[in-house]
Amino acid sequence: MNQTLLPSKNPVRQVAENVSSRAGLSTLLGDFYKSTQSSGSWFYASWIETLLQYRSTKLGPLWISVGTALFVFVVGSLYGRVVLSGGSNIYLAHLAVGLVLWYLMQRIVVVGCNIFIINRSAILDGVSSYTDVILGLVTKNLIILIHNFVVIVLVFIYIGLAPTTTALALFFTLPLVVANLLWVCVIVAVLGARYPDFQEMVGAVLRLFFFLTPILWIPHQHVRGPFVDAALYLNPFYYMLEAVREPLVYGQIPVFEIGVLIVALPIGWLLASLLYMRARNSLALWL
Repeated sequence: MNQTLLPSKNPVRQVAENVSSRAGLSTLLGDFYKSTQSSGSWFYASWIETLLQYRSTKLGPLWISVGTALFVFVVGSLYGRVVLSGGSNIYLAHLAVGLVLWYLMQRIVVVGCNIFIINRSAILDGVSSYTDVILGLVTKNLIILIHNFVVIVLVFIYIGLAPTTTALALFFTLPLVVANLLWVCVIVAVLGARYPDFQEMVGAVLRLFFFLTPILWIPHQHVRGPFVDAALYLNPFYYMLEAVREPLVYGQIPVFEIGVLIVALPIGWLLASLLYMRARNSLALWL
């Protein structure tokens, strides 16, 4: 028989894979849609949990910003002299935005590994769904981001830096970053529920990525090379960081970094959907 007449791929298998992909995506998105219809179970709970955490303190949730402000002004003043050979006010803004965004990404990823286990009782009792607790985690960290944004404003006032109209790109880039963090959170949450040591491994890796990501340092052209380029372009946190920091601090649109995040969005959500669909019925047994 002429082999050219045979299909290159089993059509039944191909159709099954396509149906599985669509089913996985619809399952995850459907659960997220149901969670958005009952936002009271995670949105207000995240805000109340933040308030209760600081209910007996004088400054309340503003304590969230105090540690960040001390780190930026103390460490920034010292490192600015080393990194920029004499210091520069722009380094404080570079560090402030990078650190605030890093806290957002780190907390979502690390805590996300155990988010199902932390909310085990609520999930098993039917009070919260899997997507409820994920949205609650992201919402709580966005509240912390808003508090830490006060530090960025203070730094900009201190150094006399006024954002340009390019900063309006944040209305697109920041939701893009959060959308990518959501699918990352789904993946690490499922893997963290299946493998108890997964959070420890992720925490160790993120401690390394903190130094590989340009938060404390600036990727000047004269220090660029194969190693530095690999630390940047193979680093997923670099793209999320630059998509927000470049328009806000440097007044530039990071076209390449934004393009990578846009491409990663459907791919990441598809991978997260397939993993979630395969593990959804077993998650309760892993908790």
